[in-house]
Amino acid sequence: MGDFNVCSAGEVKIGRCARAHRKLATLLVLMRLHVIVEAELGRKQDAERCPLQCLSESRVRCANAYQNPCCAQIAARKAKCANGTESPMAIDLDLGGAGLGDRLGVIRKSLALAEDVCSILYVPPPCVMLARHHNSNSRVACSRRWSDYVDTSDYVRRLVVKVGSKLPSDAPPIFTRLNNQRQHRLRGDHKWPCFSLVPPIPLLPWANRIENIANLTAQALPFQRFRGLHIRRGDLLKRCDSSVARVRAAVFLKARSTLPTVYWTNEKSGAYHKELARSLMRDENVTSQVVWLDPMVSKIMKTTEKVSDNFSLYAVLEAFKARAEEFLDYHPFHFDCASAELDAIILNQNHLVHQSSSAN
Repeated sequence: MGDFNVCSAGEVKIGRCARAHRKLATLLVLMRLHVIVEAELGRKQDAERCPLQCLSESRVRCANAYQNPCCAQIAARKAKCANGTESPMAIDLDLGGAGLGDRLGVIRKSLALAEDVCSILYVPPPCVMLARHHNSNSRVACSRRWSDYVDTSDYVRRLVVKVGSKLPSDAPPIFTRLNNQRQHRLRGDHKWPCFSLVPPIPLLPWANRIENIANLTAQALPFQRFRGLHIRRGDLLKRCDSSVARVRAAVFLKARSTLPTVYWTNEKSGAYHKELARSLMRDENVTSQVVWLDPMVSKIMKTTEKVSDNFSLYAVLEAFKARAEEFLDYHPFHFDCASAELDAIILNQNHLVHQSSSAN
């Protein structure tokens, strides 16, 4: 590379200078070849993943299914499936453990993909897809089925639960394998980026056992009308200040009535719960009673079922939201924990407390 420095403008191209020019010419040729090869590989990869990328376009942006070749491929496959001339293929969902809400979201989006391309979705059982750390570091019983948590009866022809994580030997050819989730973006074999844009199927109804436990819990409350409050702590504490003062300010900000407050949270500290109840009750214009729901649900589950798990508890609490007349989800994904409005409310509440203390 040092030879390139000896060639000045107008210098005769001999000796070291000639060698430098030859190297430069060769390098330029290789660079052009590299660009050509990269472009060709890109076109080949686009052709391979074209139907997959088109999926989101056909559902979101394409009013006419034949606006581009990708949409035409999807539309053609769907038409052949509808008249029985195209055999279903397999979508292999091959993911490890996470929370129930997360995995149900993935299943809903994957079912939407299966519906669009006339394929069968193969999913692992709950004991493979649900993480231990969401269940007191214990693996959920492999006797648990997805139908123990949600009603999947509308998708019996599209959804097959695998034994373990491998496809059964009689599965049809694979359309794609969804096996790599990073930053909540699911990708298939071709690393296609469009899965996050796929509109999922509607929320799956909760299973009868979940709704029954939610009904029993509602009957055990000392009141019928209430406000629901979910406080996400635990692994998201660093992302959201969920201190008692901040939650109290959020309830004050969002409350539309003085209904009793029923709340649930993954916080285990008894001191936190005592302070929260005392703090919320201090605002007479916000709530008349405060009830921590998690222990009630756990007690009812233990008396009605032989086997219980934290995923069932989560499902019951989610089902319980529909019974609340108003609901606040204090979760960094659904609420602005750093809102300046909360700062102002806290400042005002502290001022009132100070005035009250001075008067006494």
